[in-house]
Amino acid sequence: MTKTKRLIDSKFIKLIQLLNKEEIKSFQKFLKSPYFNKKEHLAKLFDLLSNAHPKFDSPRFNKTTILKKMFSDTAPTFENKLAKQMTELVQLFDEFLKHQIVKEDQTVSHSLLAKALAQKANFELFASKAKAYQDILNEHPVRDSKFYLAQFSVSRDLYLQSLQTSFDGEKNYLLQSKKHLDRFYYLTKLVLICGLFARNKLLKDQSDLSSMNETIQHVKNHYADDSPVFSIYIQLIELYQYEIDDELYESIVDCFRNHIDLFSVEQQSNILYQLTNYAAGRIKANQKQFHLTLIKLYQLGLKKNIFLNGAYLPEQTFLNIAVCFSIAKRFDLVEQMIDYELEKLPPDSQDSAKILILAFSEFHKGNFSKALILVKSCTANSLPYLLRIRLLTIRCLYELRLTNHSYEDTLISYIRSYESFFKRANTFKSEIAEDYLNFSEALRAILFRNPLWPLDKTKATLNQKITTYDSIVARSWLFDKVSLLK
Repeated sequence: MTKTKRLIDSKFIKLIQLLNKEEIKSFQKFLKSPYFNKKEHLAKLFDLLSNAHPKFDSPRFNKTTILKKMFSDTAPTFENKLAKQMTELVQLFDEFLKHQIVKEDQTVSHSLLAKALAQKANFELFASKAKAYQDILNEHPVRDSKFYLAQFSVSRDLYLQSLQTSFDGEKNYLLQSKKHLDRFYYLTKLVLICGLFARNKLLKDQSDLSSMNETIQHVKNHYADDSPVFSIYIQLIELYQYEIDDELYESIVDCFRNHIDLFSVEQQSNILYQLTNYAAGRIKANQKQFHLTLIKLYQLGLKKNIFLNGAYLPEQTFLNIAVCFSIAKRFDLVEQMIDYELEKLPPDSQDSAKILILAFSEFHKGNFSKALILVKSCTANSLPYLLRIRLLTIRCLYELRLTNHSYEDTLISYIRSYESFFKRANTFKSEIAEDYLNFSEALRAILFRNPLWPLDKTKATLNQKITTYDSIVARSWLFDKVSLLK
């Protein structure tokens, strides 16, 4: 840590910004345990630092204050000493994470315990512990790949240990090992196949999936009725193959909601992501009835904290959900997002997120001037914000122009700026830029329509143009603007 480096820029502060409140408390206990840390001054230093968690933006949080409280001096010698202690905290943080993994992942705990007991040649105690662990696994609702791998590991270890007391070992353990290994293998392949289909759909990857048919058919024949986990992944793959099957989609959604506790958090997140993408795609195709399904899925994800990435809710996800609620005019849910979900965002993005979702809320209430003021005050410059800021600004200007033509020059100028922004090389993936440029092209067609055409012909032509785009943002809004032409 140099003299010019701020505390908030240090590696250790960046690490603990990732922790939630409970994890901060756990790390404090870890540091105060003499088994893990014998240097009391490190626990004291962490207590001082954690007082400013999570934003670390308090005026009192600065190097001078910490130096005075730790050493009663701010001389360079003590600054170097503080830097060394911060490095020691980073090392202890690494040990804390390892400890947490062993503590929380019973598969890892069992594996280490089995290895230790086997080394001590205490086979009877090992068998007792292994069977108790099997009971724990069976009582837990989750049936993911880790479950089957853990069951395989226990059964295999029990079989290997049984060979110590019997020449041919316990056949039952051997059969259980095979059964669980088969399920682990095929479920893992299903998840990967589903991921490849998702990439083909969303990212236009050209992966050859023909070789997957044998795996899919085997699962259908042997495991489809074994657990809803297998059947949901099979149905998801079928949905990707059919591309559009709303009845199948609704069946998957119902099954997932009814059996969500069978899935690990990672699987819940993965499946929810795919289900929300399908609904969002149907909404883009002007199938407005999918708003209700999308809202229910978002509420489910928020309730169970499925969307969290580590300690935080990703900005893109937060904005997607809040905008969806605004479009559906569920302003009560927007307020709940502000009250309960905003604090789950990274601290430095919370203010911008609040401004932007309030802007969207005002826009969908019809308060276009207020929405424009809010969106112009949003200074965030990350991609999720920039996309929405520019799109919302152009829509606000169009709405205001409908009742006040003095906005026309500003609107046209902003459209040019908007198009230039999306045409910059290497700024966006081509698919993203295309969606937004298709929007501006359609809006230009509405603005500069032929005034000599009959209104019915104008509307039919514009609707046809909007329909022909494979992908375009705000398609429903564009259709609405065409329907209101006079």
